[in-house]
Amino acid sequence: MDIQVKETSTLGREITVVIPKATVEEQFEARCVEVAQSMKLDGFRPGKVPVKVAKERHGDQIFHEMEHQLIQMGLSEAMKKHELTMAGSPKIDHDHKHEVADFKFTANIEIFPKVELKGLDKIKLTKDTAKADKKLLEKSFEELQTRMQTFKEVDAAAKTGDRVTVTGQGYTVDGKKEEAFEGGNLQEFPIVLGSNSLIPGFEEQLEGVKAGDKKDVKMPFPKEYHAKELAGKDAVFKLEINKIEASEKPEFDDEFAKTLGQDSADALKKMIEGSLNKDIESAAQQRLKRFLFDHLDAKNKFDLPQNMVERELGGLVQSQMNQLARQGITPEQAGTSLEDMKKEFGEIAERRVKLGLLLAEIAKEQKMEISENELRTAILDQVEAAGPQAEQARAYFADPNNRQQLIGPLLEEKVTAWLLENATIEEKEIDAEELLKEFQ
Repeated sequence: MDIQVKETSTLGREITVVIPKATVEEQFEARCVEVAQSMKLDGFRPGKVPVKVAKERHGDQIFHEMEHQLIQMGLSEAMKKHELTMAGSPKIDHDHKHEVADFKFTANIEIFPKVELKGLDKIKLTKDTAKADKKLLEKSFEELQTRMQTFKEVDAAAKTGDRVTVTGQGYTVDGKKEEAFEGGNLQEFPIVLGSNSLIPGFEEQLEGVKAGDKKDVKMPFPKEYHAKELAGKDAVFKLEINKIEASEKPEFDDEFAKTLGQDSADALKKMIEGSLNKDIESAAQQRLKRFLFDHLDAKNKFDLPQNMVERELGGLVQSQMNQLARQGITPEQAGTSLEDMKKEFGEIAERRVKLGLLLAEIAKEQKMEISENELRTAILDQVEAAGPQAEQARAYFADPNNRQQLIGPLLEEKVTAWLLENATIEEKEIDAEELLKEFQ
């Protein structure tokens, strides 16, 4: 077997392999014998079909199946001979005809970079910490009351906190020209004044209206509005006020607490405080890990296999597309496009690939592995987290291939924990609401 390797870039390699005719013929003949023995053909006893007949009837198919085997054999030998480790999938090119002859193919591949770990000694990090203070607790109590509020129709002028139901149409305005736009038709559309759920300036103009009124709400769309065809344009919404409903928030008392499964208002407050502090600690840990990864990213510079970056980028873009689809909107309606998403997620994809390679190298250097017991525990956690779909999750992880999907993330968690254990961490207390922004 003749193997030639040419460097096409820092990580790119072009491998040309020629498998001699004798090897091709040997494999072809052996495969033809196997096919002949398994053929069922009128006039011949089982296993007695001549090899010549198998070649005539299935020769092309046998050659086609052999191509994959020959390529795998040639690539494996090339990797071994030249001590290469392939990152991602190869791009194969060959023009072999279905005949017994030398089999030549070219594989363009990328190899894993040589990662020389830097910045692992004397890592110094700052962990932002916080506790749920009175201000945050009162805000959380009020938000809970708002979520549980009901509305009652009233014959009065609308004020902040009321729910105003409107019907009408939105128009873009260019001088004296008004044009209805897609998505601007409102049919009995409820708006809670002061919720800031609509574009700035909209809700404020509805204060003081009464049921039966007609109201033109005029304002420009923000320049950064998600629908690009509307961004920055003047608009008017010609509305009819259907009804006004006043908010009725429940008192934060024992009776209210019992509707939420707690014995008393104090018990409910303690539960909320505990939940908030748990979220704050999760945010603190998430931010600390981000600081750690920032450190590793800054200290280590090396080329990345582009096919790995492209695969990671494809996953990020697809995830965003799926999220938009669940919301029932297209990328265009969200003011974006496939190219915009690729630009937006490009640096994130590169960072993820880089950190993945760094953490894998640290795991290798420190001889870290995931034990069967650790994997089993992780699977049980996944099944428990699946809730009503627990049986489906259990069946999914019964497949060894699916279980293997957990090993990468588990190993990265293990390496991250080891790095943090060996780092010097200084705590700094900050505002709890600022820390919770980590989840936004």
